[in-house]
Amino acid sequence: MSSKAPQEGKEYPHIRQTLNTCGLASMGMIFLYHSPEIEDFLIRMYKSKYMYNSRKKAPVERHNEAIIWSQGYLLLKTARSRKLGNWVSRLASEYDYMDFKIGIDLFLDGKVTKRIQAKYPDLSTIIKYFRSGIIRKRFMRYYLDQFKTQIELRILALMLGFSYKPYPGDVMGNLYFMKGEQGVEEKLSFLEDIFNDEKSSALLGHGQSHWMVPHAINYGDKNKAPTIAINDPMGSKPRIPVNRLDNSYIFYFFEYSPRRCKDNLSFLENVFHL
Repeated sequence: MSSKAPQEGKEYPHIRQTLNTCGLASMGMIFLYHSPEIEDFLIRMYKSKYMYNSRKKAPVERHNEAIIWSQGYLLLKTARSRKLGNWVSRLASEYDYMDFKIGIDLFLDGKVTKRIQAKYPDLSTIIKYFRSGIIRKRFMRYYLDQFKTQIELRILALMLGFSYKPYPGDVMGNLYFMKGEQGVEEKLSFLEDIFNDEKSSALLGHGQSHWMVPHAINYGDKNKAPTIAINDPMGSKPRIPVNRLDNSYIFYFFEYSPRRCKDNLSFLENVFHL
């Protein structure tokens, strides 16, 4: 027995990550599950901003690349655009936006290791361009190669019509299981409600190393722990037993608003001249 799919006959798309883009690939699965309009917007963004010097259509095999690249581009532009920054501050809060912006600034000002310098020898030059609002393709590749924080992913979700949905059983709004924890029925019930709600989705973070999309609870033998079905952007679809989870696995929740999505996409299309 498994928790019912939020929308009968519809499954989450499986977007595979490139570089260290598990966070953006996971958010892409959530976005595309809820909204074909977001998918269309992200593909048009890719064609306009990445393939601007080509009359060719974005090839089908670049679909996942387009979805991931456009999300990264949107985040970087938001960190440097006053218009987008003011808009996001109103969508979320000034504090959330400042946390996001500070994170980007720390990423830029952080010490560049020899490994990164060897891979991106012109990094200092392309960072100077970025500080002036110009995003070079090599800088995009560098940014995409960095692990995305939960605040970056939350800001991205807000921009595309989603709100953060806190778990009421935790002061931070996050849900996690302790190793060997007993009496987890309330947490499982909350997860099942999320998976059964056509407007809600969950994101699962494992430490500071990986993001995935959980989408169903499977109940089998009563003597065995229930499992959580996962879309892993690495390419697999594992089922993780709940009793193997510990507090390094944290669940975050989002609620989709079709009206907010429509309004936000209209604003973004105007800003980016799409």
